[in-house]
Amino acid sequence: MRVKSKWHKTDKPRTPQQVASVIAFIIWRVTEETVTHIQKDKFEIASNQQAFDMIAEFLAFFVQLTDRVAYMRLGGDLRAPVVQATAKRLAEILEENQLIRLGAPEGESYQTRFITLLNERLGDYAMFDYADEPDYPTLRYLGNRIMELMPKQDQSWIIDQIIGIEAPEAIKNVLKGLRDTLVVDSIAL
Repeated sequence: MRVKSKWHKTDKPRTPQQVASVIAFIIWRVTEETVTHIQKDKFEIASNQQAFDMIAEFLAFFVQLTDRVAYMRLGGDLRAPVVQATAKRLAEILEENQLIRLGAPEGESYQTRFITLLNERLGDYAMFDYADEPDYPTLRYLGNRIMELMPKQDQSWIIDQIIGIEAPEAIKNVLKGLRDTLVVDSIAL
C-alpha cells in the first residue's frame, strides 16, 4: 500500500491538529486495508458491527504506536497535542463511518465508545516493551483482541494471521507515515 505522508509545501510549520489529521488519515486507510485483507483471506467478517469492532482494535493499537513514536521524536510539548488530536480525529472518522453503516447508536455515541475502548487499550499496551517496533507480546495482545471478535472456526488461525502477516505490513506503512510527519521542526504549537 502506498502511503502519502509528505507535505507539498514545507516552508511553514503545521499545527498539531494538521499533523494529527494526516496521521489519522494514514492510520484509517491502513486499518481499512488490513481488515479488507483479512476478509479476502477467507476469515469470516459476518457483520458491519464485527468489522467496526476490528477496526476499533486496530485504531487503538495504532494510537499507542503513534504515542510511542511521538515520544521518541517530538518530546513532551508536542507529543500530547498531536496524539490527542489524532485520537480525536480517528474517533470522528470512525463515528462518521459507523453512522453510515450502522445507523444511530443506542445509548453512548460511537465516539464515546471508541474513546472508552482506547483508554482501556492504552493502559494495556503501556505494559509492553517497545524498542523500534512493537514486539511479539504486543502483537500477540492485538491478535488476542481480534481473536475475541472472530467466529469460533477462525479463532485458532487469526492470531497467526495478525502476528505473521497483517500487523507487520500495517505497522510498516503506519511507521513510514509517522516518521515522515512527526518531525519536530515542522510542528508548531
